[in-house]
Amino acid sequence: MPTINPKWRTETVAALCRRMLDLRDFAALPILADALQEAGCTDVGLLTNCQYPNLARVDAERITNLLFSTETAVSVTWLDDFGGYLEFDYRYDKENPREDYTRAIQIGHDALTSGSMNYSMNGSNTFGSNRDKIREYFVPWSRVTGVAVLSEVRETVRVCCSC
Repeated sequence: MPTINPKWRTETVAALCRRMLDLRDFAALPILADALQEAGCTDVGLLTNCQYPNLARVDAERITNLLFSTETAVSVTWLDDFGGYLEFDYRYDKENPREDYTRAIQIGHDALTSGSMNYSMNGSNTFGSNRDKIREYFVPWSRVTGVAVLSEVRETVRVCCSC
């Protein structure tokens, strides 16, 4: 995850991020790259990702949330850690937190579609039927995806071992 300098969160950067997150349309990422450069950002990887025309939606959403606010950046970090901790598909690559974030986001979408969260045995044993952990997961997930998950929906999500 790129280290975000709080000085980069100018009014312009925050406004661009807010608009993209509200609309869930990330076409303005190249404009965000320009605003970041004006704010003093020299992170070549971050700027390149913002300017890449075929950036995956989940990556665009991740970058925008990292830049929008400390609160949304903390949610991204929580989901990075969550996705890796569950050892989905029995692997964990701490060097590639984007993959963990993508996995954590997909788990939530799948849960809302199918009614179950499928993890490796480690995740199932840890989260099992613990409703508090499921509720905890959907707080940062909802914050970064913009999808509100009603408490009655969270209460019906099952946790299953994917093996």
